[in-house]
Amino acid sequence: MGVVETKSDGQPVTQREDSLVPGQDKTLQSHPEMEDYRRLVNECAVAADGRVIFNRSPTHAAVVIENLFRVTEKEVDILTGHLFEPVFATQSLIDSAVSFLSNHKDSRLKIIHDDPIEPLHPFLAAISAAKLMERVDIRPMTPELKEATPYHFAVGDARHFRFEPSKKTFEAVAQFGEPEVGGKLKVRFDHLYSSLSPK
Repeated sequence: MGVVETKSDGQPVTQREDSLVPGQDKTLQSHPEMEDYRRLVNECAVAADGRVIFNRSPTHAAVVIENLFRVTEKEVDILTGHLFEPVFATQSLIDSAVSFLSNHKDSRLKIIHDDPIEPLHPFLAAISAAKLMERVDIRPMTPELKEATPYHFAVGDARHFRFEPSKKTFEAVAQFGEPEVGGKLKVRFDHLYSSLSPK
């Protein structure tokens, strides 16, 4: 797929990158400054045209997932380690999640986690304070499934997603409006979810 990055002089650099999302042929864009990155993610989320976005840090992850909550209408599914606070405790992400759950009457949030989540985690505390925990289902991963699942991801309405191929880094790709890949992630999430017991 084509990759569009920027040089120090602001001119685009084009290269090949064929391993991020197999089978896709979208424009991949990356901006080094966070304000530019935030604008880019917002633009892609609103357009929902399947452009692929680089994600290289917890700050990037927070921006992407904030927007995923913003454009999703029915269900957000998250496969995570333990709701890493530099991502999930950012106020803008929390506000977006609470807005998603409160503004859509049939909205649901499902979370599968590898490791224990702090009982007073700010993300869950805010949802609880908004009296929306009845729309949230949290299930712990079994040790066997944790070992067999090397990745993390979040998917909204089976068409918006952030996919982290390795739990060991924050490098990830995200797309808004990509039902082919989003649908496959949703199927994988549902398979894991159905095999786990509620918290």
